[in-house]
Amino acid sequence: MIGLSWIPNCLQVSISKNSSNVGNVELNIIGTTARNEINYPPSIGDVFSSSENPLVATTFLKDGPIATIPSTTKSINLSSLGNQSSGTFTISDADIKGFSSFNIKLTDGSNNEEITISSAATDPGDGIKSVEEFVNLLNSGLMLDGKSRHDFKKLGLFATGSNGYLTIASSTFDIQSSSILSRGNSFSPSITNLTASESAASNLQVFTRDGRHVSGTALNATQIASLIKKENGFLESAEYRNDYLNNNYRGSEITRKSASGDFVSSFGSNLSYNEQETDMDGLLTSKTVTTGTLTLDGTKIYSKELNSYISIVCEKDESARTFTVTGYDLDGLYQTETIPGGNATTAVGTKVFSRVRNISINGNSAGKVTIGTEAVGYSLKVTNNDNIEKTTNVPVGSSAFYLANKLNTELAGTGVNVTANTKVLLGPFDDGVSGAVTFDLKGKNTDAVSINASIDASDISALAKRINEYSSQTGLIATVTSDFKKIIIESKDGYDINLKNITAPSDFYLEAYGKNFEKLSASNSEKNSKLFINVSEPKRVSANIKGEIKFTSSETFTTQINSGVSKVAVTDSLTNGYINIDRSKTGEVVTIKPEIFDDLDNSLGSPDGKKAIVGLSKYGIDLNQKDYKLYVSDDDSLYASANPGAAGTITLDGTLKDANDLNAVVTIYCSANESGNIFTVTGTNSNGTSITEQITGATATNTAVGSTKFTTITSITTSATASGNINIGTIANNEINDDDSLVQLTSFSSGAISMDGVLSTSEYLGAKIQIKSREDTTGTTFVITGLGLNNEVLTETISGSNAGIVTTTNIFKSVTSINSSGTSNGQIKIGTKAADGNWGTTIDANALNIDTQKEISTALLSSLRSQTPTSQIKSIVLNSLPQDGKSVDLSFEGQVYTLKMVSGELIVEGPETNRIKARFNGTSENINNLIAVSQTGTAATPLTINGLNSTAADSNGIIELVNPSGAGVMSRDGALKDSTSLNSRITIKNLDNDDNTAFKFTITGTDLDGNVITDEITGVNGNNATNTGTKVFKTVTEVRVDGDHGEVEIGTTPAFASSLGTRVSITATADESSNSFTIVGTGTDGLSKTETISGPNSGKTVVSLGLFKTIHSITPASNTTGNVEIGTAPGYELIATAEGTIEGAQFKLVSNTANTANAEKFGLKEGATTMLGNFVVQPTTSSPAIGIEVTENNVKSNYTIKFDSSNVPVFFNSDGSALSVSPPSSITMSWNESSGTTDDDSLYNGNMLAGVGIITDGILSTTDDDGLFTSQSATAGDLYLEGALAKSKSLNGKVTIFCNGDETSNSFVVSGYDTSGVFKTETISGVNNSTATGTISFNEISSISVANNSASTLKVGIQATQVVMDPQVITITPAGSDVGEKYTITGLDQFGNAQTEVLTAKAANVTVTGTKVFTQISSVVPESASASTVKVGTQKVGRLSLSYTVDKLDFKIETSPNADFVYGLKTQNIRAVIDNNSLKVSSFSGEPVKVDIPSGSIQNSVAEKISLTNLPPEDLITFVMGGGARKISAEYDKFSESEYTEDIPELTIKVDSSNKNKVEIFDKISGHSIASRILDVNRVFEVNNTKFQFSDETIVNNSFDFSSNKDGFGDNRNIVNILSLQGSDKSGGNKGNFQEIFNTTVAKVGSNVQASKLSLDSASSTLDAAEASQSEFAGVNLDEEAAHLLEFQQAYQASARILQTAKEMFQSLIEVV
Repeated sequence: MIGLSWIPNCLQVSISKNSSNVGNVELNIIGTTARNEINYPPSIGDVFSSSENPLVATTFLKDGPIATIPSTTKSINLSSLGNQSSGTFTISDADIKGFSSFNIKLTDGSNNEEITISSAATDPGDGIKSVEEFVNLLNSGLMLDGKSRHDFKKLGLFATGSNGYLTIASSTFDIQSSSILSRGNSFSPSITNLTASESAASNLQVFTRDGRHVSGTALNATQIASLIKKENGFLESAEYRNDYLNNNYRGSEITRKSASGDFVSSFGSNLSYNEQETDMDGLLTSKTVTTGTLTLDGTKIYSKELNSYISIVCEKDESARTFTVTGYDLDGLYQTETIPGGNATTAVGTKVFSRVRNISINGNSAGKVTIGTEAVGYSLKVTNNDNIEKTTNVPVGSSAFYLANKLNTELAGTGVNVTANTKVLLGPFDDGVSGAVTFDLKGKNTDAVSINASIDASDISALAKRINEYSSQTGLIATVTSDFKKIIIESKDGYDINLKNITAPSDFYLEAYGKNFEKLSASNSEKNSKLFINVSEPKRVSANIKGEIKFTSSETFTTQINSGVSKVAVTDSLTNGYINIDRSKTGEVVTIKPEIFDDLDNSLGSPDGKKAIVGLSKYGIDLNQKDYKLYVSDDDSLYASANPGAAGTITLDGTLKDANDLNAVVTIYCSANESGNIFTVTGTNSNGTSITEQITGATATNTAVGSTKFTTITSITTSATASGNINIGTIANNEINDDDSLVQLTSFSSGAISMDGVLSTSEYLGAKIQIKSREDTTGTTFVITGLGLNNEVLTETISGSNAGIVTTTNIFKSVTSINSSGTSNGQIKIGTKAADGNWGTTIDANALNIDTQKEISTALLSSLRSQTPTSQIKSIVLNSLPQDGKSVDLSFEGQVYTLKMVSGELIVEGPETNRIKARFNGTSENINNLIAVSQTGTAATPLTINGLNSTAADSNGIIELVNPSGAGVMSRDGALKDSTSLNSRITIKNLDNDDNTAFKFTITGTDLDGNVITDEITGVNGNNATNTGTKVFKTVTEVRVDGDHGEVEIGTTPAFASSLGTRVSITATADESSNSFTIVGTGTDGLSKTETISGPNSGKTVVSLGLFKTIHSITPASNTTGNVEIGTAPGYELIATAEGTIEGAQFKLVSNTANTANAEKFGLKEGATTMLGNFVVQPTTSSPAIGIEVTENNVKSNYTIKFDSSNVPVFFNSDGSALSVSPPSSITMSWNESSGTTDDDSLYNGNMLAGVGIITDGILSTTDDDGLFTSQSATAGDLYLEGALAKSKSLNGKVTIFCNGDETSNSFVVSGYDTSGVFKTETISGVNNSTATGTISFNEISSISVANNSASTLKVGIQATQVVMDPQVITITPAGSDVGEKYTITGLDQFGNAQTEVLTAKAANVTVTGTKVFTQISSVVPESASASTVKVGTQKVGRLSLSYTVDKLDFKIETSPNADFVYGLKTQNIRAVIDNNSLKVSSFSGEPVKVDIPSGSIQNSVAEKISLTNLPPEDLITFVMGGGARKISAEYDKFSESEYTEDIPELTIKVDSSNKNKVEIFDKISGHSIASRILDVNRVFEVNNTKFQFSDETIVNNSFDFSSNKDGFGDNRNIVNILSLQGSDKSGGNKGNFQEIFNTTVAKVGSNVQASKLSLDSASSTLDAAEASQSEFAGVNLDEEAAHLLEFQQAYQASARILQTAKEMFQSLIEVV
């Protein structure tokens, strides 16, 4: 029903007709009818439980109406869910107490899975006691032993149960079978498997009873006919309309969301120097022309918004001439038109051009020719998913505002909504300029307003302020960006933004954005979103910015201009999807809010065990800003190595000799001494100004580097004859997003295309390749060849386009060649588009057990931060901890965190929980001889570490004498082999004269904190020679060697270790003040640390400044005077860590007096802040530079970071071409090579087969043929496993069994845990004198049993299937001629993500080193068979750190792939934090933040969600459609009786424009159509039990306003009736119009008055006569006469009053009129 159940009292409503109505037809209420209650479909309260528990969702049997949403509903959420396969056991607690096993088999049609859980595994408990306990076991993923794992949860299963029932739901697979075996009884479930169509979620639709479609997807004609019926709950007069589908019907707030989002398409936004208009000489002013291409000089020659026919005005007869016009159509496609000349007339073309490239004539003109434009509109066709077509005619010069309003009216019925927005970025201006900016500005205003503002290039906010002063006139809002260098001008309604007569202190750009700040030039080369304003070029000092038209629909659709390209809408996860985005006015700040569903997407089970559902809740986000620069150094980019000869101009022949955007300094490599030669370089700078630089040649084999940046090079000359060959190259820092970075604008032919762009020689791009065509190249194919991101050879073929941009799907690391074939037409550019940088992530909220917006936002952000640098702040060492209650505030990423002492512990409070982790390292111990007891010291000889807790040195404590035994695990047999408190470094000692320096011993064990560590120790040469490792071990678990070494023993040398670190104290018995002691060990950060302290006076103690976690040695510089003892001293060091910072933030102290004082108490006032990068292979001098911006004392300076020839990180100048002459002295850069093993065959050494993965057997591999059971015979039963790997829990391999005899009738049962932690059992059949290999990769072996006594000896070992190792890179060294051979390495990176790298061999015995850091190797596969043996090894990696004293400065690392992959510093120029439960991202670049959704990353149990609040005052009907599960959940809230009021609605009733017997009812406030009615023969219709009647035959388009008149206020009917009296002729007793009746009334009243006067005169005369007669006969009765006189007097006065009243009344009426 419309509105509430109102039955108006005629006195409480008013009806007024529109003043523009034609005729005198009235609309009246003539009565009411009996209230007709419609009780179908049932109310939501009768259908749904108001809950977001999916288990209580309602399932419907068929499509159709499911519930009525009454008008008393305050809000409602409707969610559509899918169904899942399930199996239900009938089993009680008593039944399951004897549990033996569980099995379930699953299939999805192509893959089969099986899970078996058995009680045979060790059970630390006492068995299964209840169904609920078994359910918890299934859902936990654990076996009965509490250790082994199973894949129940991973395979998408969830169980629920209680005493009586157990139900298993499956979200992915069908359940083939399942069983529970308990007490000898087998229990099977009742299984329900669903087809894909049965399990899919259904569609939701919401209507009004009058047929208005409120939410859902548009219906086609068949659906309308079948649904809009009275029996479905609609009114009999219901008419389907979807004008406001999903668009806030009647002002209600309606959102319809889905995981994939809506379909969108946009067009219309364009920048041009001119607006569309007819201009007869806009292209060529009147002149005679000659054969060929014309020189166009009109004002529209640069316009990209002509949208016109071309007109040619011919002064004389040009009919023998033809004019050929080339340019682009409305879709931006290249086109040509030939227009015959006219005979002294105007010739007009028939093709519409948006832009004209050139015009040519085939002969000299006879007279003057004028060429211009004739503006023309176009047609726009929209076709929806049901093939409903609507075509709109778009007039000339239509703004997006006008068009959006027009389209929203004309697209009614398609389900497509249209919005308009115009947004343009202005600036920046050239650095350093200032002055006035002026222009004439139009938005919604017709007459331009004049803008005049004085600006400085560093702050143009005054311009924004001036624009905003006219906002009320223009409708435009200007907002300055955060860097104050640019402004965004926006018309939210979509009006064109027009600027004319621009003046400014420098040239600048205008750039158009979409509503969500997307750039609008991605698909077409002619629909540019960027416009260059050249203030010195009169034709380029104006701009017209068309707004963006954005189409949105819940279903797919197409758009088409005229008969051009049909553009198909695409899904956009950010438009009505499950990730909500709020943007700031400049787009520099976005707030990301994941949609949450509470329990709807959780895994839940019913308490009775009969229902279960597997939740699905995955979210993804991608914050890759895809914008970076690359430092490219090319030593012969201008001139290849040659001797230029005599003095003079050098003929340049390098790749970049003709480049027009070098942005580079020049380098000159001199093979001989050229120090007396001067090289003069001439070219232009970025402003096009000619510049020159003289570079003095370098000495032999050195390079001279210029300091001037050149954009182009025009010549290079020498002052003297060259002494030898020279190379001339460039060093540049170039943008990756560059449309000609590989090939500058060129014509081309079939074959190789010469690459001459500034990035064509770059070894790293990380980009997709774009080909931009100026003409039609659709007949051309382009083949791009290069390397992919994994170093694999990559080739991609793409077809050309018609004046468009085509992009590769692959990302290229580098490009080696580009070839074309097919038709060659016109010119192209080939460039690069940033695509590298892994800034996307997907999280599984269910697996993480999170469901709030803050939890999901935090999980997304934590994942994004995982690969970014670590930031730390470290205090100086304190003598004591701060007192309880003391606190200090730190600023990090723009947020404040408080470090506070509570009960002796340090806690952190701040906006993100666990964002900052802080602790105090150190100890309160003060024991003078804890490290070394009293002893004398010898100069340069370490003191003996023999303190109270030390372990004495033992040269063979780990392994006693070992004879050569080949590579592999060495058996530990020393006295300390099982020690758990070694606190020692490991020693390798030669026991003969063998040279063992070629061998490496890898020690594995644990450190003081129980962490697994490894140390690689190189063998030594000579008898009794010893080498000592660098790490301190608490335990040693394994020793490996990589070759057949000589006799050695392995032992320990004592060290000291402190878990939290300690100061070192030195106490002396004599005066040691002139001596010094050097302490070597590691700091609390695990990195190497050395400190030298002066000795104490006699009887005194000195302590170190820093804390040591381990101490390897304390060495006096001179012989000690007396005894010294070494101990520990109290010391505390605060360290706060943020693990991962996307922006590369550093800690700051909150600046205020109180906090500064507090910082001193915490040791932070002089503390140090450090950024620590990820593991990378050590950069070299040839590695590309990365930029760093340092801000000190508010002054910003730019540098680059490189490694020098000593492999030390240093600061170079901003070009990366030379060492900085004034580097930032406050920053300390350090390189710590701290992980992995450098060993060229640590993984493999042997021959390789083509395409066959190697079996790793190096020192890092677990391959060992007797690692579990050494060669011996075996009896039936369990083997006694005594091999070196028998106790290993990281085998990572298959079991191998070597049978020395015939064991073909024997079998071996292997039990253990696989690499996923799942307990597995495998049976391996014996073989005859060979090796049998299992198929399961085990991490740990529990037991191996043999069925029968062995026929001979056996060896049981491991064949490694993967290598798990510390972070390190891979090396390949072929012994033979394997040049060009490719090896594909797969595994996991340092963050646990899968990765691949391809290494290419260079030459025999030359090692190729990878760049990707691996922590696990899964396979190494050669492309071809090796020519000889190949070594696969590893190389250590390290981390770069940058430190400075807190608050002394700030720095920002440049965002680029090189910063990430080469230096381990992965950052972006954005800030990402959790703010008010949401993910807030801010840009530092002044650019809008880019946000994308990784494909397929959003998945949820809720397929569709419709939310309605502020519902309209009428009942709504909900339908379920599309088949599927028909499973709907509803959560709603109703008004209470006290809250709910029934107001009479404000309506407009309008007669249809084409049918006078039809009326349409509109909601007056929103303007929305809410009902339609057909009049009966008496012109009567009914709305909500109220009958209306027209007084006469209706007239089309007449309208009437219906509103409440509850307080009795009058409407306009009286005044309208009075006005109608003025001129209308009324029938009846008072014929005539208002004026006639008025005149008649006045005349009649006057006549009556006059008659009364005459009567009075007559009566007076009679009186006089009578009195005279009476006087004659009798006396006079005075009283009687007086009464008669008074009577006549009153009659006269009454008549006069009537006349006065009439005059006053009509005068008042006349004044009103």
